[in-house]
Amino acid sequence: MVNLSNILLTAGKKITKAIVKKEAREHSDTIDEFSNSTALNPFDVKPLNEGEDERIEQILKSKETYEPYYKKQLEKLNQKQKLIQDINQNNNAEEDILYKHPSQITEAEIKNSMIYSGDKTSDRELKEQLQKKQKDWFDFYYGTDAIKTDAAGKYISPSIKHSLPDAPVELTTKEKLPLMNGFDKIAEYTSKNDVKTLQNRLNNLYQNDTSLPQLKEDGILGKKTTSRIKKALVEFGVNKITQN
Repeated sequence: MVNLSNILLTAGKKITKAIVKKEAREHSDTIDEFSNSTALNPFDVKPLNEGEDERIEQILKSKETYEPYYKKQLEKLNQKQKLIQDINQNNNAEEDILYKHPSQITEAEIKNSMIYSGDKTSDRELKEQLQKKQKDWFDFYYGTDAIKTDAAGKYISPSIKHSLPDAPVELTTKEKLPLMNGFDKIAEYTSKNDVKTLQNRLNNLYQNDTSLPQLKEDGILGKKTTSRIKKALVEFGVNKITQN
C-alpha cells in the first residue's frame, strides 16, 4: 500500500489527496519509486548528492505524461541544471584568493596568481585586484620594512613572520557551506525567478560600495555575474542574496 504521507512529504508540494490516490491506483509502480526517493524535490533546502539530479530527472520523465505538475518540475530542474552549468563554466578559480585572508593563502597560490595577473588575463580590474592581494600577502608574511642589503650591497631576504599554510583553504559561504553548495542554492533561486532578478539582488547588496561597478541587469549569467555571486556568497551568504 502506498504511504500517502510520505508521498506528500517528499514531493514537497501541496498535492491533493485525490490526485495522489488516483496516481496510486493507476501508476502504483512509479508512485512507489517516487515516494522512495530521498531527494524528490529538486528545490529542497538540502543540497543534492552527486548524481541526484540525474535520478530525479529520470523519475520525473517517467511521470510527466500522467500529471502536468511533474512536467513543470522537470522543466524547472532542467533550468536549474543549465544555470549550474553556466556558473561552473564562468567560475574563475584564480579569483579565489581575493576572498581569503592572507593567512589562508599558500605560496603556490600566490605564485600562480602572479603568473595569471602578469600575462594570462586582459581584465584590468581583476589584474589590479589580484596585484593588491599579492601585496597584502607579502606584507602579512614578510612585513613592510624597507629592503635591506649587506655590506657588499647584496639583498638580504626578509625573515618570514608567520607560518605558511600547507594546503589551500577551500572557499565557503558566509554560512560556512562549501562554495559549490552555495552555487547550487543560487541556481535554485534563479530558476524560480530569473537572472535579471539575481543581478538586481546582487546590485542592491553592493549599492553603497562605490569601488565596485554595478552589474548590467541583462539576464546573462556570464563571468562578471558569476564573480559577483562568489563574492556575495562569501561576504553575505545564501540567505542574504535570496531573501525577499
